[in-house]
Amino acid sequence: MLACSGFGGNPAMVKQHLPEIADALYFGHTGNQGDAGALGPGARRRDAHMSAYQGHGSVAVPQTC
Repeated sequence: MLACSGFGGNPAMVKQHLPEIADALYFGHTGNQGDAGALGPGARRRDAHMSAYQGHGSVAVPQTC
């Protein structure tokens, strides 16, 4: 199993796999680009649960400290 920190930082992948939240605020690391998806068939990759996500209802914007 290979976990790649998701693809939330990749708007194109979010739109493809999670269209219902494509316009939502992404509050994660922009480096989460779904890089494991770039592994070719030689990696015997099988995508699963691409439409699952965890929403956070407690994000405060703008942040103040």
